Amino acid sequence: MADLDILVTTYNCADELDECLASLSVQKYGDFKVLVADNASEDDTEDVVAAWASRDRRISYHRQPENIGYTDSVNLAYKMTSSEYVLQLHGDDILLPNFLTEVLENGLEAHPDCPFAYSLFSRYIDDLPTGDVHQFLPDLPSGAHPMLGYLCFTNWIIQSFAVFRRAAFDRVGAFDRHIARFRPSDIATLRAGYVDHYMWARLATLGPAWVVNQRLGYYRTHESSGSGGFRQRGFYIQEAIRTYDFIFDDHDLFDDVHRYLAKVNQIGRLLTDNGLVRTALDMLGSSETGPELAPFAHRFLQTLLDTLRTMVFDSTTLRERIVLERPENLDALAALIRERYPADQGATA
Repeated sequence: MADLDILVTTYNCADELDECLASLSVQKYGDFKVLVADNASEDDTEDVVAAWASRDRRISYHRQPENIGYTDSVNLAYKMTSSEYVLQLHGDDILLPNFLTEVLENGLEAHPDCPFAYSLFSRYIDDLPTGDVHQFLPDLPSGAHPMLGYLCFTNWIIQSFAVFRRAAFDRVGAFDRHIARFRPSDIATLRAGYVDHYMWARLATLGPAWVVNQRLGYYRTHESSGSGGFRQRGFYIQEAIRTYDFIFDDHDLFDDVHRYLAKVNQIGRLLTDNGLVRTALDMLGSSETGPELAPFAHRFLQTLLDTLRTMVFDSTTLRERIVLERPENLDALAALIRERYPADQGATA
């Protein structure tokens, strides 16, 4: 049995936390410890945890005297633990009873080359399951798959439904590297921005992820909170752009193919409406970036094609099909690769 720390991060969601801890208590795989990291809640969170801890010795509790922000809170909890495997579970999310069996026991423990493993989930909007993620994600069968190409275009992996190896995460800088990326003047709430995307991208440089193509939990969102409002969306766009800047800038972790794919996504999808294929080809034809990309042009375009072919928008509510790139553009790209870029020519090309 594995050595697993479950870090439950919470703030003012006592009722949902009770459901979250209940979902841990019925896990079929039971070899774990739980640390509830309370970021200065003002509700009945402490009483809820005390009731559970009185019945389950695996559960412990730490409360911050003041709100230090999500990322700093989880980083402190991470440094208070030491197990080989880590699950960072949001205090309002719910795991199905076979989550740890599928993701950890049948996943990471059986596949030591994988630095992390994840399952799909369903959104829980105002206490109703939707049956979807409502996000772009790669349509992959259960098994080990390289993830970095997909993570150059979006993130669909929620921390509550992924387990990672501590040694691997420490190797790529753990939470400290994310925190160091933010300006000291950033307020605590902004420091949480896209922490999951950046952590999975870094881990994906070390090996394939174990994918469990089953919905093994519920991710709680609150439509009534106005999270889709203009100001909130503007914040997320800025944080996304910043995350792709990190990928491009981290030469010590990310290779040239994926660094430039992150730029394709920024320019072709977030900063303009040029489209991804057109942007990639413009970059290859540029007098500035073209010579830089030429030695690995085949891998650059083939990775782009393979990634976009697999991406789907997982939604039960949208009738129209949403794609990152139009199928006819992908067909044209495939033909172009065969005709003009059949293989990389080396640094002198």
